[in-house]
Amino acid sequence: MRFYMKRKSFLAGLFLVLLFACSRMPSRLEQALALAEDNRAELEKVLAHYTTDPADSLKYRAACFLIENMTGHHELGSPVTDSLKSVLNREKFNDMTLMQIRKIYGNTDVYTNTVRQKFKIRFKEKYGSVPSDYTVKPDLKYITCDYLVRNIDVSFRIWEDVPWRDAISFDDFCEDILPYRISNEALEDWKETYHRKFRPAIDSVRDSRNIREICQTLRDYLSDPFWIYEHDFYTPGLGPLTMLESRLGNCKEQTEFTAYVLMSLGIPAGIDRIVQNANHHYLSHYWNSIRELDGNRFYIEFNNLYDKIEDFDRDRRYGKIYRAHYGLQPASLPMKLKGKHVPPALASPFLADVSHEYFPHVNMTVEPDGKTEKGETVFLDVFDGRRWTPTGWTETGREKKRVRFCHVEPNVLYRVSAIRDGQQVPLTDPFILKGDENACFMRADTARLQEMKLTRKFRTTSYWKKRLNRAVGGKFQGANRVDFSDAVTLHETVDAPSLSMMTFPAHHAAKFKYVRYISPDSSENSIAELWFMSDGKPLHGTIICSNGMDEQGRENIMDDHPLTSFNLKENGTWIGLALENPQQINEIRIQYWNDDNSIRKGDEYELFYWANDRWNSLGRQTGSDTHVLEYKNGPSGALFLLHNHTRGREERPFTYETGKQFFW
Repeated sequence: MRFYMKRKSFLAGLFLVLLFACSRMPSRLEQALALAEDNRAELEKVLAHYTTDPADSLKYRAACFLIENMTGHHELGSPVTDSLKSVLNREKFNDMTLMQIRKIYGNTDVYTNTVRQKFKIRFKEKYGSVPSDYTVKPDLKYITCDYLVRNIDVSFRIWEDVPWRDAISFDDFCEDILPYRISNEALEDWKETYHRKFRPAIDSVRDSRNIREICQTLRDYLSDPFWIYEHDFYTPGLGPLTMLESRLGNCKEQTEFTAYVLMSLGIPAGIDRIVQNANHHYLSHYWNSIRELDGNRFYIEFNNLYDKIEDFDRDRRYGKIYRAHYGLQPASLPMKLKGKHVPPALASPFLADVSHEYFPHVNMTVEPDGKTEKGETVFLDVFDGRRWTPTGWTETGREKKRVRFCHVEPNVLYRVSAIRDGQQVPLTDPFILKGDENACFMRADTARLQEMKLTRKFRTTSYWKKRLNRAVGGKFQGANRVDFSDAVTLHETVDAPSLSMMTFPAHHAAKFKYVRYISPDSSENSIAELWFMSDGKPLHGTIICSNGMDEQGRENIMDDHPLTSFNLKENGTWIGLALENPQQINEIRIQYWNDDNSIRKGDEYELFYWANDRWNSLGRQTGSDTHVLEYKNGPSGALFLLHNHTRGREERPFTYETGKQFFW
């Protein structure tokens, strides 16, 4: 026994000698420890903890990985964030917590459109607005030895316990299972809690080593309770333990929550994202990227599993796609351009370009209009509705007249630029990358003008198209009996309507005391505006609706406000008017529930076209009863942008061809 103890001590001593005396500490680790300043001792305690036993050599390497990549990781906090966490978990508004409200109302329009708004209003009344400024607590200066050791130990226990342990390399383990944080959330001991909660859910399929099957099994557990998708009331730093109970946030929080679950079960889970939506004003979008044991990947977006990006939201354009890591990425732009200006969208050193996984065969070569220098960094921009945002980059080669971008999404509006003296300088006109890798440039021809009729300032998404299809078969009727037993159909919707205000003629000589819109069977319709016209004037009366319909909100159909509506939920439900005297109906106007991006009466609009590296005005107009803007001076071949000076933020560039707007 004594010999054994001496032998063990000798091996441990030898391990220390080899570790410290015979080699230098890696320079990145030295730099991180220096940046820790007063917290350096805490980090050195972690390293020392894993040098007492040679069996912990791999844990020592894991500790080095966490510490040397800790630069840039931090927690964002604020008093309002702390208050929100308290409200989500414990505090009551109107004798109900958010969790109790969820159980009572479920995932319904009643909750999402009414209760959620009341919750936000009451929260802001009590605690103030959601902050835009946060306190930053760098991990290097605040993290403790005990916290890191607990995280490392539980991560190794999870890794060593999974049946697919042999298929996860140490490098993959460090990036996708070991990290204690994903973003800028609060530091919490979450991994063990998540493991205990979700481990029983996969018992029946765990031994199959089929990662996809395991994730399929988890779907029901990930959505119970259902996720409250909330992007208006967003605040970072809620932390994984609050998220486990509240299930509140936008796609970022939902993706992080899914990653917490998968990491706690030993499933390598990446987070893929775009830094700027290529056809929307929203900055980013996030989803989970899961690697199967054979190396293939599948993706989780809003708890749905997909094999390829084409199965995602077909309305969204991505441009370039990045994967977020815990470790610093040597190929990231800030690591390449140390000390130089980096566009904010590409400023994270933890992002790796994985566009090759999504767009492996689409590359393009562009010849800039402006001069470039050999080795100069040039950017691939997309338009966010207000400005051009760099989302990809490359370096010019020997042929300074051409730049090549690899693995980009086709059918997207792009522009190439450079950063010079801190300013973004355009190098090309905007262009659309066609599927054959050809760039179709938008160049305004002011010698060939065209007449333009504009109805919208933003694209119509498939969500709205799907809702509008429900209106096919809807009828507008007149009657002289209150039960509509003598109803006469004045107009029937036979084609999918638009989101704009629509006008239909009503050819019938009779006069009617009662008029209504009746929804098609098996279809839910939401009516924003409904006007029955006589001799060009809107008729007024008492608003009536189907028996059993909730009368609250009926006035929304005649308030000249396109964002308020009345919902017809059941088969054949209707809403209409009881007129004071019978009237002949000449015309019907209706606008279904919409995004308020159509031309609005009374709002001031301005049309621009792109030329000479800037947006040029074609003049201002005010929306009228027709809900159409008419311009006769639109240049051919141009890229246009319609701006509403009165309200709203959703605007997209468009081309005008064959009398129609095509949004990009």
